[in-house]
Amino acid sequence: MVQKVIDIVGISSESFAAAAQDAVKIASESVREMRWARVSELEMELKGDRVATYRATVRIYFEVEQEGKLAGSQPPEVKAPVARAPRRKRPAQKKARVSSRPRKTASESEDDEDGTEDDEASR
Repeated sequence: MVQKVIDIVGISSESFAAAAQDAVKIASESVREMRWARVSELEMELKGDRVATYRATVRIYFEVEQEGKLAGSQPPEVKAPVARAPRRKRPAQKKARVSSRPRKTASESEDDEDGTEDDEASR
């Protein structure tokens, strides 16, 4: 909730309470959503030895409206998920061929180059 504060001075010839009430009444004509008020100052206008008027400075707190709604009074707006283009399928990768023949060791490869084979049948 977000609130704004304004100071209003009410005036009465009767009392401080009536002056404070006057400030709230006048403010309510143009301010919506008033929540609470606090008297911040009391003053008297004097004429000779008597009180001519009572003045009450009233701090009035009210909720701030944003786009026609009270700020903070509504739950936050939930945004819809962003639509995305479907993913393209990647072309299938070719798998390496696996041979069922055993691999030759380095020494067997050297023997093949020399033209000799290490075969039991040749022994």
